[in-house]
Amino acid sequence: MTDILDQIIDRVHSRAEKWDTVLVPTLPEPEQVGQTQILGTYSVCCMNSRQRLLLEPTAINVDHCKESPTSLARDYLEIAYKRGPLAKHTQIEAIKDRSPMPPNYAKPETFGYGFYIDIKAAYWNMMQVIGWNVDYWPGKWLVIGRPPTDFPFSDHKVARNCLVSSGLLGEIPMWSPERGYFMVQKGNRFANLQLWRLIQDVLNTIAGQAISEGAIYANTDGFIAPTVQAKEKVEQVIADWGLASSVKEEGRGSVISSGCYQVGRKKSGHLQYRNQSQAIESVQPPNYWHWLQQRFSYYASRLSDK
Repeated sequence: MTDILDQIIDRVHSRAEKWDTVLVPTLPEPEQVGQTQILGTYSVCCMNSRQRLLLEPTAINVDHCKESPTSLARDYLEIAYKRGPLAKHTQIEAIKDRSPMPPNYAKPETFGYGFYIDIKAAYWNMMQVIGWNVDYWPGKWLVIGRPPTDFPFSDHKVARNCLVSSGLLGEIPMWSPERGYFMVQKGNRFANLQLWRLIQDVLNTIAGQAISEGAIYANTDGFIAPTVQAKEKVEQVIADWGLASSVKEEGRGSVISSGCYQVGRKKSGHLQYRNQSQAIESVQPPNYWHWLQQRFSYYASRLSDK
């Protein structure tokens, strides 16, 4: 890991020499900056002034420098993997043919004593099971790759998750005074739709099973169980996949809608809309979920035996 970290430090210092990095508590609106910009989630690159605005709450200390989690994830992938995994054209088309998003489910309900449960470090721990450069053809094969165990920032949740999001194909969002918002097409050498699809297939299946066992809320890797019995069943669902769970909060509460709930002292940021209850059901378990669970849980059990 030391060698990888040293190489990342070299890259961080190289960027610091090219850009004037400024920490900001929140990223400004493009119109406030008034010049051509590359718009990132955790940073904004101002092309004319060569100034880089870095979101301070998510910035990471690296050898007396501050860096974005996205840049550090890409640095690591460049060093450890060089590029995204190879795949057949028909394989990629099969993956793109059905592109589930993270599960999102809310059944408005008030309960006397419930539990907020999550899958521990879901993206990170799934990568430990199947590797970052997994070879996945949904319903046909699952061949594990190399897990990112030597990622130097494994204790930083956002940086860990950026290892997954860095593999998504997409356009680069930009803004200029002349054009306003626009997108620029650029190739992604770390393209890895196989990893994203596999993780979302697993999460959507777990969510579907948790709902069948009594969960009234599911959002990516978090669930709300309104009773002790439902809590135990949801925990068992997660354990059956070879993943660990934890109870983040418990107590009285209610589900209003997606992103709007309370469990004990844990409150979402939208409880002012508690009179606007709205059910949502966006959960897409694949029809080959049994095939997938058999293979994933097998690899997870091999990891736990080491």
